[in-house]
Amino acid sequence: MEFYQKQLKDAVQEAQADFMFFDGSQLTPSAYLKTPELLAWYYNWADANGKAVWVNDDLGIKEVDQWSFGDVCEFEGCTVTAVPKQAWMDWDILRNEWNCWVNEYGIHQLTGEKWKWEYRQPEDLLQSFIYNVSRGGGWLVQMDNTKQAWANMNAIGAWLAVNGEAIYATRPLLTPQADATSFPSHEMVRSAKRPGGEWAKRFSFVIDMARGKGPIYFTKKGNDVFAIHWGWPGEKLVIPGITAKPGSAIRMLGVDEDLKWNQTGSDIEVSLPNAKPCNYAYSFKIRIPALGGQNSAP
Repeated sequence: MEFYQKQLKDAVQEAQADFMFFDGSQLTPSAYLKTPELLAWYYNWADANGKAVWVNDDLGIKEVDQWSFGDVCEFEGCTVTAVPKQAWMDWDILRNEWNCWVNEYGIHQLTGEKWKWEYRQPEDLLQSFIYNVSRGGGWLVQMDNTKQAWANMNAIGAWLAVNGEAIYATRPLLTPQADATSFPSHEMVRSAKRPGGEWAKRFSFVIDMARGKGPIYFTKKGNDVFAIHWGWPGEKLVIPGITAKPGSAIRMLGVDEDLKWNQTGSDIEVSLPNAKPCNYAYSFKIRIPALGGQNSAP
């Protein structure tokens, strides 16, 4: 452990690390790993160097997924039921298993069987990602260096090239909830009569949650609200629960023109352009008078 701690500290200082990401929850207590001592050193080192840093919550077998440890709560292949009060992320995979469990010969190390890799579709990955961001979360993906993995991630990157303003440095419009929990639970996954192994089942629950909360997902940045609509809305779109600033412009990201819109009560009706700027989902930037309680998007 002393050797391990020294190696970590040297690596942190060499890289000037902005965060430390732990995955110590499977077998080992934090007392053995000396995680508390390492974190105390890391925070003190960051303070002395004027750095803002963060760590996740997988510090040891007793300190994981409890919203009580670390700065960012991290779930493997899960989402949340509502906006939590704490920062969080979904640590996800592009295929149907973590790379480390299948060796270079394609044999699963737990079952000894030949593994069949199956890829998640880019549209499903993107929709769960958008939902996560609208609930205050991030998406950390384990990348596979394969042709199909790069194609899927390039499709998501192409969407972000148009719609990144609605994603990066935004916050959820919805109010944080004290009873927000991770989803699905381990019990739901174990008892689920759904096709595929554990990770296929987990993702099926996640994408069901994302679809059920759509088709519009909201983020905000300053006095701008972004309404991200999954799928092409047609000629007109009704955005519920948002009051736009009178006389302001509403734009679809990727379209260089103001859109015609009308305020009807607490809803906005927007006329859409003829051309689609991207695939999958479409982001509308709306200037509002204030964020102090007058908007309560579903």
